[in-house]
Amino acid sequence: MVRPTLSDVCNVETVASEILQCGVSIGFKLRRVGVLHGIQDDELCAIAGHASKLQAGESEALAQGAVGAASLVSALESDMPDVVLRLAIAMRTGGGENAVGALNDMCWAAVGRNFFISASMLLERGADVQLVQVRRGRRRGLVDLAARGATNDDDWRLVKKLLCRGAQLFSPQGVLFAPLRRNDLPLVRELLALGVDPGSEGFVTLLCDVCSHNAMGAAALLIDELKVPVDARNSRDYSNCTDRAIAWHCWAIAEWLVRERGGSPTRIDTALYHLLDAASDPRVVRILTQLLASGAIGARSLMLEVTKRGDISLCDSLLASSLVTATSLNLDDLRGESFVDLALCHGHLRLARTLLQRGFRSKDVARARTDAVLHGGPEHAVANEILLLLPVNGSGYPDQLHMQPRIAAACAAECNRPSRPPSSPSLAASLAPGSCGAPGVHEMALALYQ
Repeated sequence: MVRPTLSDVCNVETVASEILQCGVSIGFKLRRVGVLHGIQDDELCAIAGHASKLQAGESEALAQGAVGAASLVSALESDMPDVVLRLAIAMRTGGGENAVGALNDMCWAAVGRNFFISASMLLERGADVQLVQVRRGRRRGLVDLAARGATNDDDWRLVKKLLCRGAQLFSPQGVLFAPLRRNDLPLVRELLALGVDPGSEGFVTLLCDVCSHNAMGAAALLIDELKVPVDARNSRDYSNCTDRAIAWHCWAIAEWLVRERGGSPTRIDTALYHLLDAASDPRVVRILTQLLASGAIGARSLMLEVTKRGDISLCDSLLASSLVTATSLNLDDLRGESFVDLALCHGHLRLARTLLQRGFRSKDVARARTDAVLHGGPEHAVANEILLLLPVNGSGYPDQLHMQPRIAAACAAECNRPSRPPSSPSLAASLAPGSCGAPGVHEMALALYQ
């Protein structure tokens, strides 16, 4: 038994009229599968009476020509292929020589909104897949335009369809950046298979960018699968991926790069600045330890920065490490700066005391005593301990057995000091004129606190 078709049972015009009430695109789909035979586009629209049933906005758009049709497509709230199809047929019917240009303008607008069905329909009806727009000296194709919409909608069907049709791509980095940043590795591999290739320099830039967004999966794909060098510098600011991860405080990926992929920053001073800002994070301590072990950061350079900041906790961690030794710190270099003097100059009394207790020496004892008094005062417990630990004559340390007992007052007394503090015999004795070879300086320091 032969099953009758829809056109055998009903009148063609009646069927088309009923179908097109739901959408003109449905009529075209039915004709494509063979249900409706021998009906052209214009006849299909005329049968349903859509030429006289256009909405007010569509009529105004048609009156303005191609510009109005493209503007209407851009203003649609969602992908409405029936409206786009009606406009395309109407523009082809009455557009004359401008019909092709109107179709291209509508296609550009549909791709800009990432309307997959409408754009596909317009491309099938003759829109140019190689459309190019030049704006402010920048060239963009349909793929570049669709990728921007796909980034917002997370719908990459149109991008992949355009790539399959051979559309020209001008910014492959922009197409790959969004899925890489989101760690959407299957989509990245699919786009790469479709021919999206930013080149070696583009891959280096992408690696730096994904490291700034802590996208470890994307970074692993670029380094391990695509063989992008971990220490390669991008052409924009000549930094590498480790510099970017540290600068953006992405400590998880920074630790992974340094400890597991052998990465190291190229801008050591800038990297130290960011690392020491977050030295309380244990991942940062591990990064610093690895950079010390690899020789990317010198022990003396690191200790100088730690001393300037007065970070006692990190200082203790470094001194407890086997990587920081007297040799690596160049303590015997007379031309080098003394860590004790540097700590006292910046007012880090507790750090200076820690350094003196660990055997560090001052190279300018007179200046060190003056700094201790200026930053501490006559009744500051830590300042008094520093004065006891400093050598009296600048030539060596005093005998520990002859030291006066340490003052046990809490360091919080610094904030609650009496308005007229009593004199300290130990402090007065240590600041006697001529005791350090700088007469007059210590008398001025005492006068500030009496």
